[in-house]
Amino acid sequence: MSRIRRLLLWTLPAAAASLSALVLGGGLVAALSGRLGEPAASLPVATPALPHTLPAGDLLVVGLGDSLTRGAGDGRQGGWASRLASALERPGRRVVLRNSAVDGAETIDLLRSLERPEVEGTVRQAQLVLVSIGGNDLTHSLRAAPDPAAVSAALAGTQQQTVVTNSVPIASQLALLQGGHVHLLGGRVRGLTQATVGGETVEALGRLHCDVAFLGANGVTVHHGLSTPDPDEAAVKRAMVRSARRKVVLADSSKVGATLLISFASLSDIDVLVTDSGLPEADRQQLVNEGLEVVVA
Repeated sequence: MSRIRRLLLWTLPAAAASLSALVLGGGLVAALSGRLGEPAASLPVATPALPHTLPAGDLLVVGLGDSLTRGAGDGRQGGWASRLASALERPGRRVVLRNSAVDGAETIDLLRSLERPEVEGTVRQAQLVLVSIGGNDLTHSLRAAPDPAAVSAALAGTQQQTVVTNSVPIASQLALLQGGHVHLLGGRVRGLTQATVGGETVEALGRLHCDVAFLGANGVTVHHGLSTPDPDEAAVKRAMVRSARRKVVLADSSKVGATLLISFASLSDIDVLVTDSGLPEADRQQLVNEGLEVVVA
């Protein structure tokens, strides 16, 4: 009998852990494969109805954050938040789950949602708050740099020119596609972006005088300019801005309004922003008023 109890003590937690790993893993795979959409800046936040007061003994559980809290990868069971709420049910105690998580949400989206009085009030009432956030900050940052294939295709077939880049993928593709000279800046290759960074890269840029610089950015705002979460990337981008006569930023509309850890240029340092049609007209006009040329591709 004791052997059976020991077996149960080991088997049940292991099974629960495996189930949690499958749910979380499914959500992460969906996020990395792009099936969960773009960052949540333009997405509505779910606000299910909630009574002003709950009956005595009832438990209010609030879910906040991204697709993992919402239940991505576990469609039939509603995800770990729903499962946990169900597990907390007891005779005479009802559990009310208010899940306001949104697919694609980044940390900045969560912080903005907490500024809304109705969200803040609900969180204050809750006995339990469930949060998963941060994964999209990483996965969206992987798309922060200009797409290597798009840049290479745009430059291929044009008149002979010299291209200087710190992007390993862009350098390798352009070396095959165009007839000009391609220079890859030295330095440490950053794994996430496959770009060279560090003192050697910055020093090399300081010796150059380029006609046009094409840069990516994780965030674009009027007050904080262009920003990125990585200090090494910021140092290289700052050097690129100094080395070029004309500066063009390539950033999709989800980056407009976002502020990351480190600013590397102000809007006055930039000549052109190339973005997509998802940029709201009010945001476009605000950028234009700051003297920036906005091109919707």
